Amino acid sequence: GDPYYPVPRSENEALYKQYEALAANCPNVWFVGRLATYRYYNMDQVVGQALATFARIHKELPATRDSQTAIAAPA
Repeated sequence: GDPYYPVPRSENEALYKQYEALAANCPNVWFVGRLATYRYYNMDQVVGQALATFARIHKELPATRDSQTAIAAPA
């Protein structure tokens, strides 16, 4: 089967570049971790990226009641 982690090969890099271009056209969608960079990361690195991305998004969001409710809602 397919590997569960990125394999650095030229065909994978080319495919990543296509996905990267598509993702650039998706406002309000944020990618983090292996999906975002097509690189191997340990779980602690991915969690760190996710927390940093959340902090950046939270800072940029308008302070509306709905956004505060969505942020505070338990998972």
